[in-house]
Amino acid sequence: MSCSFIDPDLSFAKSRLVKYPCFSAFLTDERIKQVYSLPEQYKSHPIKELLLMVLGKQSMSPVLWNTEQAFEWLCIQGAPLESWVKTKFEAYLHDEDYENASAILGEIRALGYLIQTGLNVRPISETSNPTPDFQVIFGEQEKAFVEVATKQMNYEEAERLKIWRNSAFKESSRYIIPPLMNHPAGIPQNDSETVGENVGHKIASIKPKARQASEEGICILWIDLQDQDWRSVQVAHAKPVTISKGKFYSGGLWHGFYGTKGTPTFEAHSLDECPIECSYKQSYPGLFNQDVDWSAAILSLKCSTIIMENPGSKKELPKSLLTYLFKLPGFNYSNSWISWPKDKEGLKNRIEDQISQLEQLQEHAKYISR
Repeated sequence: MSCSFIDPDLSFAKSRLVKYPCFSAFLTDERIKQVYSLPEQYKSHPIKELLLMVLGKQSMSPVLWNTEQAFEWLCIQGAPLESWVKTKFEAYLHDEDYENASAILGEIRALGYLIQTGLNVRPISETSNPTPDFQVIFGEQEKAFVEVATKQMNYEEAERLKIWRNSAFKESSRYIIPPLMNHPAGIPQNDSETVGENVGHKIASIKPKARQASEEGICILWIDLQDQDWRSVQVAHAKPVTISKGKFYSGGLWHGFYGTKGTPTFEAHSLDECPIECSYKQSYPGLFNQDVDWSAAILSLKCSTIIMENPGSKKELPKSLLTYLFKLPGFNYSNSWISWPKDKEGLKNRIEDQISQLEQLQEHAKYISR
């Protein structure tokens, strides 16, 4: 039995949507009904989920406000950005391929965030050849290209969630759903895999759609982690190791960019495991150890924005561009990995020192009292 919802009271829906005028500007009465009728898969349609939040039928998330703000900034710009938003939004409003709808919301948020910094940003027209999503002009007509990736649920995990969701049953007119731990990058399949390892591997597997852009300017990878699949990822996961429930823990984001094969990672599968039992070896090279085309990656979480600079890039992230990126909504300096105020070599040394510290931690963790 799958979950379903009764058609909304349109007058009530519109009264709630007043608080989100830019988002609601794209939702006519007919569209509200159409979005509301979209079927439930292992999750709600991304646009339907936002509508359910507005109607109070789903827990509120900062993602709704982030998306509304992005719509507002893009609409303020007028044509052609408002036209771009309308075209994209309408194209995927009824799309039952939820990945496409999630991707366009990620692009809208990315463009809205970048516009807020004062940068001159324009969408790049799609062609038969792969292209980045946005072009940024800064400084003395310098160019940067932004490619947006909205991370989705691991396929096997999505199938598992479909089965879980369909196992809901009615009792006293309520849905009783058995609890389930969500693993967006895939559930560990053996003793050598961890949740953090799979998250990092998902990041490290991102491939650029437009390598030719690196010949013209700076290449930035924008990773939107605000889709409901990935909201469990936290800003602390941008650190190579932290403490979770009294145990050392590596969330995977840092390793996904900077780790190498053999870099220590930490994760305890239960509270009974002592520190030395929860150390592992990374099985893949991080993205920046594979690809020198990316100058940096920007991680867009529901409450934070993090910049991860590539110290091995062929084109360093200019300070003149960084001064704009520091104005991104929710920018978190303390969890970002950037060369400023030092140089790129300083960032490289910092990363190497961190790997050395992880190795020492792995070696001496057994001496740390529980």
